[in-house]
Amino acid sequence: MSTLQQWVNTEPDEAAPHALLDRVGTRIPPEIIDEIWIFPTRRAGGVESSVFVVTAFGEDPERRRVVTAHFAVTRDKKGRPQITERIEEHALAPAAALARVVEGVLRRLGDELAQAPRAERIDRDPERWDALRIDLGAPPRRSAAADAAAADAAASDAKAADAAASVAAASDATAADPDAIPAG
Repeated sequence: MSTLQQWVNTEPDEAAPHALLDRVGTRIPPEIIDEIWIFPTRRAGGVESSVFVVTAFGEDPERRRVVTAHFAVTRDKKGRPQITERIEEHALAPAAALARVVEGVLRRLGDELAQAPRAERIDRDPERWDALRIDLGAPPRRSAAADAAAADAAASDAKAADAAASVAAASDATAADPDAIPAG
């Protein structure tokens, strides 16, 4: 009788698809990514294997870099991941030949790929990258404008709290000595 291993881990999963995509984005800036192929995670022998194939713009607008990112994940008894990352550049190819080059890379990866990948065109667009992250389970990123608005709201709340405390203190002082004139 086999049992499935269950983990109780309340921390964010560093091996979740969106977290692995973020790792790709730290090595290959989304602002230069043309397309990305995401292969379903394969589990074998206690190892979760995830593969991403990326085409990225280089200095020559007619050519693309072809890069693979392979992640092997093992988990401890509490479900915390240990991630081994291998990122390799395979080619610098003319844009017109990309389909053929990517097919060759996929053939060389061979048995590591059990199912067809999900293909997404990023086309250097950070919004497309963020939409893909969210679709893979990442929380939306806060924009700089949202962060500034939150900081302004917090500062405004702090000022209001300070003003309310001053009024309360003056009221307390007046209640303690009804003949006192409030400072101000």
